[in-house]
Amino acid sequence: MLAIQPVGVSKQPSFKAHLPKTFSSMMNYIYKKTPEDMFEYKDIMRVETKLDNGREVGGMVYFWHGKYQNLVMDEGCEKLRQEFMRTALKRYNSNIASLRLQEKLGYLA
Repeated sequence: MLAIQPVGVSKQPSFKAHLPKTFSSMMNYIYKKTPEDMFEYKDIMRVETKLDNGREVGGMVYFWHGKYQNLVMDEGCEKLRQEFMRTALKRYNSNIASLRLQEKLGYLA
């Protein structure tokens, strides 16, 4: 699961009838819905997730004027950047999707 749990943010966000398709659109939505006092530094957010192989990886997400700019992975995890972004997006979508949509997308086994 993506380790971002902002206080006061609904678990069922509104993406106007669709889930985010890219890591950047997911991060833009999370940034918009996260209270400023949740950020350790202005426009920087720490993200972590556990990959399917069990390895925990993370990094720092940088924003510029509220828009996703870059993901800088922790040292030693740089080669896992694409896998991290895919895993985080998939887990985020599976957590916010309705049961019907999860079945349709094949998230439920």
